[in-house]
Amino acid sequence: MSASHLPSASGRTGRTVAAPSVSLTRLCRELVEAAWTRARSVAPLPPRSAAAMREPDDAEQTLSEAWAGVSAALRKPGSPTLIAALLDALESIRHAEQVLASERILHRETVLGRLDEVLADLDDGDSVEQLIRNAADSVIRLGFDRVIVSAVRERHWVPEWVADERDEAWGEEILQIGRTNPRVLDGRLVESQLLARTPGIIVGDVQAEARVHHALVQAARTASYVAVPLTVNGVVTGFLHADCYYQRRNLDEIDTSTLSIFAAALTRAIHHNVVAEELEETRSGLRQLSRSVPAFSDEHPLTSRTRAVARDDSWPANRDVPLAFRSLSRRELEVMRLIAEGRTNAAIGRRLFISEGTVKSHVTNVLRKLDASSRSEVVARWFNGMD
Repeated sequence: MSASHLPSASGRTGRTVAAPSVSLTRLCRELVEAAWTRARSVAPLPPRSAAAMREPDDAEQTLSEAWAGVSAALRKPGSPTLIAALLDALESIRHAEQVLASERILHRETVLGRLDEVLADLDDGDSVEQLIRNAADSVIRLGFDRVIVSAVRERHWVPEWVADERDEAWGEEILQIGRTNPRVLDGRLVESQLLARTPGIIVGDVQAEARVHHALVQAARTASYVAVPLTVNGVVTGFLHADCYYQRRNLDEIDTSTLSIFAAALTRAIHHNVVAEELEETRSGLRQLSRSVPAFSDEHPLTSRTRAVARDDSWPANRDVPLAFRSLSRRELEVMRLIAEGRTNAAIGRRLFISEGTVKSHVTNVLRKLDASSRSEVVARWFNGMD
């Protein structure tokens, strides 16, 4: 992809945006180019531009073709001078391959270092929704340029968040296109493979690939991307997509492994978060029960302890929560916020990674605690309390 195809600050093609340095160091690129040039001087090889040797995979392919061409020339009769030149070319190719292998190892170590830092920052204490939102920024820190966090709802792929630090407006445009064009995962998209627990996929030559989300990839103008599933309790509930558009490089197996490891850690954090919130919900229910037990009089030996527990409210004072709703537990408030957004029980369950039956229980508790007869009544109270 040429520099002229990079986006402008407004997210449209226009002025060139400077790309960061390419994957290979200058020394390694020069060695690969020199080895190819020397090989072409003694063996019949096609021309190859320097731009085609920037990425590790392309450089490796270049050296492999050079070795094959020079080796084939050595098998033919030739003068001692030619044979010596061919051997020198093979030595040049071998040296470039050794440097390239060292750079691959260094790149892998760098990526692993970033991964350790990002995984250490995963916070199980946030809400599930905030945890997933933060995941997009974390993927950027791993060395990717853009990331899409998606949900899988009834076999439909629905993008939820896009992170693009260089052009937030363009990221929002990509997100809206994805949201207004959800695709069915019926086997015709490459992402359908992820539902079968495929750990990750690399899609190359995206613009010519028939099995992609055409509206999305055309808006993103990406050349290649990697995608991995988000699996919670054995069910694929979402995807992570990432590319290196601004770096102008294709994705490789290291990128897939990195994103897969991050996705696994993220889903564990989501699971821990859900379990913690369910435990908190149970504790909240026990506190409500203890307050309603009439046998605990002022003289009862457990009264002081019961009152101490009752004062340990699970939801700290929150200025954006109407006063009448502050008796709700943290999970009940999350459900209440989504009810106020007009979401169904099924939609709430998908957003919070809990079953629809659990959502119904939370809704019942909300209505009971607020002495309300319907969802519309609690929604009206919610918005009146905001005034």
